[in-house]
Amino acid sequence: MSKLGVGVCVFFTCAFLSCKSGLPQISLLEPRIGKTGDYVTIHGHDFGEEQGESFVSFGGIIPTQTSYAAWNNNLIVVRIPDFGESCMLTVQCGSRKSNGVLFSTEDSMPVLSTTARGLPVISAIVPAETHVGKIIEIQGNGFGESRETSQVYFTWGAETRSGLTSPLPVLEEQGGYELWNDRTLQVRVPDGAVSGLVQVVTAKGASNSALLTISGAPGTKKIKDRKTYSIAYSVDVRVAQSTLPNFLFLWLPLPANSSTQLNKDLLERNIEPFIENYRGTALYQFIDVPSGFSRKVSVSYLVDVFGIETEVQAHKVSAAQEPAIEKALPAAPVLNSSDAARIEAEAHAITGNETNPYTKARLIYTKLLSEPSQGAYNDVMRFCALSRAAKLSAIPVAGVLVAKNRQTLPHTWAEFWLDGFGWVPVDITLGKGTAPSGFMLPGNYAEYYFGSLDNNRLSFSHGETQLAPLDGAGRTLSRPQEYALQNIWEESSGGITAYSSHWSEITITGIY
Repeated sequence: MSKLGVGVCVFFTCAFLSCKSGLPQISLLEPRIGKTGDYVTIHGHDFGEEQGESFVSFGGIIPTQTSYAAWNNNLIVVRIPDFGESCMLTVQCGSRKSNGVLFSTEDSMPVLSTTARGLPVISAIVPAETHVGKIIEIQGNGFGESRETSQVYFTWGAETRSGLTSPLPVLEEQGGYELWNDRTLQVRVPDGAVSGLVQVVTAKGASNSALLTISGAPGTKKIKDRKTYSIAYSVDVRVAQSTLPNFLFLWLPLPANSSTQLNKDLLERNIEPFIENYRGTALYQFIDVPSGFSRKVSVSYLVDVFGIETEVQAHKVSAAQEPAIEKALPAAPVLNSSDAARIEAEAHAITGNETNPYTKARLIYTKLLSEPSQGAYNDVMRFCALSRAAKLSAIPVAGVLVAKNRQTLPHTWAEFWLDGFGWVPVDITLGKGTAPSGFMLPGNYAEYYFGSLDNNRLSFSHGETQLAPLDGAGRTLSRPQEYALQNIWEESSGGITAYSSHWSEITITGIY
């Protein structure tokens, strides 16, 4: 029977013949990258002991009935149809649909052309199978002697409405690039990457694609439920008194890049920045401004935000964390010896002799939930300090929460790193049930906000961004508990003796 002709009968047939009451769940695909006509094995549970009218969907392409070699409650073997380069594979059981898992095919991989002049060429990836966070070496030629604006892209594991994925760039601000020359690249596999294609893009064009297998994760990470925000924000400056020469710099935070907030499009800005993007900020300069000078800098962006859900099998987490990931972390706050000793003692009292990083983070989170909230910023800084004292890689993340009425509120949460898995989110304040008016918490908020995060937020900094002043004799202004954690927001020098500034809130102008 054609799947398109099943109609309303699907539910009854599935309910009584094949599907169980549980939601079908995919845990593993073997292989993650295949060829049209070959078989893929789907591991999981609640598929039903018989197929009945259940089926596998390759991004909306449904195999014929004769394509199935095996079907039981925990395993499906099906022939791969012609669906394109990549898709979200799901199992449909009546009205119940499984999670989506990215599946790619080799069929659409570009063929290396000897006539392509000047384009970068990948000849090998070493190793060809690795983990998130590990360094890989991309061998070939035509990459250029320096990176400049060139990028390396991986396959991204986000679920999108179309079933297709966008490429995932290596993030420089998270220690992604180790080495770049014309024949050899060394890059860190970014958080959110899955098995699939790797590509190098330079000013001359895109390379051929090469396959990379990502394996060994101690659990699953779902990047899902995309929400698109249209945002606007600004800063007004007024110089009351000045003499020449002088300058004024504004360090305007940009929406951050991460595996759950990857795509942002500039909609409008009234002034071009002096530097487009320096460590997550746009730098605006005003030189030799007279007394009475006033200027407004305004920008608007379209930003995609995903929710994230993680399921970690603690016994599979490696206690030996990747040391080089520390390059992605900002320096820990400087503590005097008595504070450092106190925090280390407290961290040891909480975690004891535990060596498992995931379990240690859970113990610290649970301890903080038992304490009264000190505000999101202080809660997170306490979590990060205790985590680092317990030898965990943890960073604060700053941005805004978005309430039902589109009101935004500066907020801070955290992430900690698991080797081979990536960043795991933690929101201590919301985990305590302390939420602003109009912000809807899930029913199981204490459990949910350790490892999962909603899409009702935007981030502007991952870690505490340390910016270098442009003039050692200048004056800088910081705003430590705002929607971005950066040490400099404004810098003035020379003859500016009196000025004022007003930074607007993040305004939500549309949600899609």
